[in-house]
Order: sequence, then C-alpha cells, then structure tokens
Amino acid sequence: MKDLTNEFGKAKILPLVFKLTIPAVIAQLITFLYNLVDRMYVSNIEGIKA
Repeated sequence: MKDLTNEFGKAKILPLVFKLTIPAVIAQLITFLYNLVDRMYVSNIEGIKA
C-alpha cells in the first residue's frame, strides 16, 4: 500500500476527502442493508413477538 503521508501534505483537499470517505460510506451502506434485511427476516418469524 502506498504511503499517504506525502500525499496529505501536497494533494488538493477535495480529492483526498473523497478518497477517504468513499470506503466509509460504502461500509455504512452495507451495514444499513444488512440490518434492514435482518429486521425483515426476524419480523417474519412466527412465534416471536418482535
């Protein structure tokens, strides 16, 4: 993996922000979708008062 230390000091801010936030946003979307599907699955189980 590349060393980002020099890039932080020399690169423009906006591309760095996108470069660092896109993986976090993708991770949050995956977590959201997992929780949504899990709630739908659990709510359809008979015998559980969810």
